[in-house]
Amino acid sequence: REPAAAAGGGAMPEGGGSVERLVGPRSTPHAALALLCLAACARLAAAGPVGLACAALCGAACLAYLRAVELAHRRELLQIAETRAMASLQLRPGAPSESLGWLNVLLAAGWAATWGPYLHEALTASIERSLATLPLPRTLSSIALTSLQVGSRPPFLLSGSAAACLGPPPHERPGAAAVVELELDTPDAHCELEFRFA
Repeated sequence: REPAAAAGGGAMPEGGGSVERLVGPRSTPHAALALLCLAACARLAAAGPVGLACAALCGAACLAYLRAVELAHRRELLQIAETRAMASLQLRPGAPSESLGWLNVLLAAGWAATWGPYLHEALTASIERSLATLPLPRTLSSIALTSLQVGSRPPFLLSGSAAACLGPPPHERPGAAAVVELELDTPDAHCELEFRFA
């Protein structure tokens, strides 16, 4: 069994607030430290060309540090929001539920004609994009995808739950998040890569 999580619309933290409104260095003391450093740089700039150069270097370092703090804070809060959203998807005793049999029948009926080819195209495009931007050692000139087969058997859905939530910032819009447990048994699935040496 292989549990899989898919966030079609992203996640939203508890309390209904936007993640985008909570992140950013302004909510941390790092912003004050960076602003104080910039003020010191302004005083250095009045000392002549050498002071101006020092102020420019110090200002660039402050901005880089501020940006790093902002990105780290954003990633942390997005991870917390996603964890809370996924936890809220767990089915509770007495919650309305239905069988996934109809969805498994739908997958099996359209796997060869629709779902299988779509998954093949999506996986091929995703792998090729990843390989195109993959850093390679000096001994390799390229890595290419030569063959990909998703198999003749569709995945069997065991359980799942979903909940409405807002999409990821900065362009939030209504979406949904889902947690699905599936079983995948495809002996004829395979992937072949071609490695070219430099």
